[in-house]
Amino acid sequence: MTNVCEMFCLILDERKRRAIDPTVLVLRKLHEFFDITMSAYAQVRPWPTSTLIKLVKLGDRIFKKLGLV
Repeated sequence: MTNVCEMFCLILDERKRRAIDPTVLVLRKLHEFFDITMSAYAQVRPWPTSTLIKLVKLGDRIFKKLGLV
């Protein structure tokens, strides 16, 4: 390859494929995770502290009852 611009573009394309594309994918997943987390937080935030403590104390029993574990 003799054209420097063509070589430069080829290198950039490969860098994008190897580094940027996977990073963007991970960031999208993280964004989705934080959206879900913030939604859950918004739902339980108004609950009284005593209710939150009861929920935490239930622990895995909730998941087992729902058949999720």
